[in-house]
Amino acid sequence: MYKILMIGPDSSRASGGMASVIRSLSKSETLASRFTILEFPSCRDGSLASRLFFTGVQYMRFIIKPLKADICHIHIASYSSTWRKLLYGKAAKLKGSRVVYHVHGAEYKKFFASLSERGQKRLRHSFSQADAVIVLSNSWKCFFENTLDLKNVVVINNSIDCAKSNFKHGFPASIAFVGRLGVRKGAYDLIKALGMLQSKGMRFFCTFAGDGEIEKLQEAAKVAGVSQSTQFTGWLGEEKVQDILSSSSIMVLPSYDEGFPVSIIEAMAAGNAVVSTCVGGIPEEVCRAGSVLIGPGDVSALACALEELLVDQDRAYQMADANQEYVLGKLDNKVVHTQLANLYLRLLDDDAEQNT
Repeated sequence: MYKILMIGPDSSRASGGMASVIRSLSKSETLASRFTILEFPSCRDGSLASRLFFTGVQYMRFIIKPLKADICHIHIASYSSTWRKLLYGKAAKLKGSRVVYHVHGAEYKKFFASLSERGQKRLRHSFSQADAVIVLSNSWKCFFENTLDLKNVVVINNSIDCAKSNFKHGFPASIAFVGRLGVRKGAYDLIKALGMLQSKGMRFFCTFAGDGEIEKLQEAAKVAGVSQSTQFTGWLGEEKVQDILSSSSIMVLPSYDEGFPVSIIEAMAAGNAVVSTCVGGIPEEVCRAGSVLIGPGDVSALACALEELLVDQDRAYQMADANQEYVLGKLDNKVVHTQLANLYLRLLDDDAEQNT
């Protein structure tokens, strides 16, 4: 049986979307029926000193130990993550493995634009040497093909195990935000929008589930007058996130940059109408009938979208029904992991043909 080595953050100890994807792939029954899936953690959450030590030791281990993998599937974010992971890819190639880069970074356009001409050239060359570069949507495929001049880009969406989703219509006027709290995912914009709704006398309750700038958001909620209508849970495990999404009727993620967030897929599967922004892969990959999309930073439009769904709960429930049907047909693990398995087999077949 072919061996696939997943290289990325330690999925047993890391939070965030990339770790969630690695956990999902490592436990995939669809992939396990054809491949042996192994994990090699390249980084781990912790103090700066512990992160640097772990990262260095793991890379040395990878260099020194014999590589027993047919494909190295390397998960990449932007900035320093890219340069670290490209070292793994180069080493894997020298050891005779196929290399797949899986790009998760929501800010990749900004990252690439920030590079010097020499840095951009180096990045183009490194990605071009891979057997495949996986991106999360067609818009990201266009960016990597047109801006980085790549010919090896493949779209494979994020996905979830729908069998684990507890679909139900959540409590009326219950809103959820799931993601890292800060400017990029629009958490402050949501607080402002909630303040606008509060000033109109509208009733709601919004749960912010995620780590990040919790104290600053709590202060912003106080200033906006919505402290009594919001709660901040901090980072939560997958089961508790599912509980929150099952209890809510509207999921909001007014991001400024995204790939295609797993949290939106989870929300659609759990029975939420979705309010988000026209960034990254979101416009292409969400269910049109189950979502309202606005421009990033447009707080007034955000408040209006929420107001319409809070007033018309039946519409929110209809959108939730459409979302569940959409996710089952397109974004369930069985569907997406089959696409990934076919990519692996194609790369391995190409390798076999070259060696004959």
